[in-house]
Amino acid sequence: DSRRNTYLYNLTIYHFKKQEYLKVMELLQQVQFRDVLYNLDTRRMLLRSYFEIGAFDALDSLLDSFMVFIRRRRDLGYHKENFKILIKFTKKLLAIEHQKQALIQLQDAVEQTSAVADKEWLIEKIRGKIAGVRPNENVR
Repeated sequence: DSRRNTYLYNLTIYHFKKQEYLKVMELLQQVQFRDVLYNLDTRRMLLRSYFEIGAFDALDSLLDSFMVFIRRRRDLGYHKENFKILIKFTKKLLAIEHQKQALIQLQDAVEQTSAVADKEWLIEKIRGKIAGVRPNENVR
């Protein structure tokens, strides 16, 4: 069981790196880890995949359940704060529509915050939204 999960997890990472987000989501449905760091990483990949394909309702739901997961866990150490901040900034990014100044302020806030999980990705998505790039243009 552990070998299968590890294989599927690594296969998920492979497809994630290739930006094959639909395949990532399919594989993540089959992976079940007891290890908290694997759980955090699979949720992070799912968060990014939902964003990239433009599944914003599913992403919003994931953000809520992810926050509940983080709040309930006492064994996350510094990861707890990093992921809480990622969730907070992602929610703000989703809420801002066609407000360039608000997006610039959000980008500044992210850049000035040191403890953000996936900081570079988040800044990239904010810059893309400022430039008017739609998230799901090149999804495979």
